[in-house]
Amino acid sequence: MAAMIVLGYCMSIMRNSPGRTTAQNGESVTITLESDNVYMPCGSTPETLDELIKWGGITPDRDEVRRIVATTDSVLLNNRTAVKVLDRGPSKSKIRVESTGTECWVVTEALRR
Repeated sequence: MAAMIVLGYCMSIMRNSPGRTTAQNGESVTITLESDNVYMPCGSTPETLDELIKWGGITPDRDEVRRIVATTDSVLLNNRTAVKVLDRGPSKSKIRVESTGTECWVVTEALRR
């Protein structure tokens, strides 16, 4: 995990996508980040996603993020990861990573089509 989550950076990327709407339940989308060196956190539970956001923010604690990912079955999504929306919420959504079948929670704004 040479590159790290920079959530503030991820959020600014997603906000700067004019005209794009977030996907609905059942739709497949590709996670699009501005850089291949940034990862999108995908928590095994909504609470785990909150922890990943907390520790992977503007001044990330890489060791804590690694610990959370390793102990909770969470993942860090790469740029261009294909996912299917299972349960879209106003701020967090449950997805399935199409390549692995992993189900986890992301920030809804990441699900731009």
